[in-house]
Amino acid sequence: MSIDGRRRVFNIILFFCLIILCLVGSYALVKYIDSYGLGFHRHNLDTYFLDIGQGDATMFYTENREVVLVDGGPDLSVLYQLGKSLPFYEKTIDLLVLTHPDSDHLNGLIAVLDRYRVKKILYTGVQDDLVAYDIFKQAIQTEGAEIIIARAGEKFNFGRLGVAILYPENSIQNNYYKDTNDSSLVLRLSYGDIDFLLTGDMPQENELALLETPEELASEVMKAGHHGSKTSSALEFIQAVDPLYGIFSVGKDNSYGHPHFRVIQNFTAVGAQILRTDELGTIHMRTQGKTIEIIR
Repeated sequence: MSIDGRRRVFNIILFFCLIILCLVGSYALVKYIDSYGLGFHRHNLDTYFLDIGQGDATMFYTENREVVLVDGGPDLSVLYQLGKSLPFYEKTIDLLVLTHPDSDHLNGLIAVLDRYRVKKILYTGVQDDLVAYDIFKQAIQTEGAEIIIARAGEKFNFGRLGVAILYPENSIQNNYYKDTNDSSLVLRLSYGDIDFLLTGDMPQENELALLETPEELASEVMKAGHHGSKTSSALEFIQAVDPLYGIFSVGKDNSYGHPHFRVIQNFTAVGAQILRTDELGTIHMRTQGKTIEIIR
């Protein structure tokens, strides 16, 4: 075979090799995207109880690629965890929620406001002397997002995900609380037949007041109030919620002794499976609206 003939054969082989590489690369890209549960046609809700140490940060990612973030933890860890959990092209938070102005829920949200575009912000608007809270309030004004002051009965929809406020009953804007935990707003997020209950650091006295409307509490997933502190998660309250899963957002070897053994017993008493961020890292759940899958 002549030199020109060998060159033609080599070019043909090279051409087909490039085609194969492109096909393999495209397949790998699709599988990479699907590894996030995103795909090109989403049909699920992905929920992440983010591993941000001793604090709270919970993120919901809907079938319409809408992002709901509830609390931001104590530091910049939330940015790292959001980067791991969301695809690189997601730079918008559709709803950002601050349950109450404690640093282990608040501080990370300041960084989120700086890094992401935020469309709506939900919080109670209570008064507090925390410096970081002043920075947060300045940041949300600069952001230009729609600001919503929480009160029970209000509901929002993000695709199939419904967000309902259960507490406070009326606006507590500009009120001052000696203990900001008393001002924690409570959310119930629903996706088909699956419900998630988030109570911030709400103490037992406020939990028991919610028992007047038990039909609004029943949820498959409940995040333990106040990181599993004995001041929250009363047995009667957990019985009304009757969760399949009890989520504990706690820092490893934290100095508070969270979660308290009595709270663990309360969740165990109703048959809930306990999942802890200090043991498992970020807890990733996926649902199509009927069942829940734990993503490892």
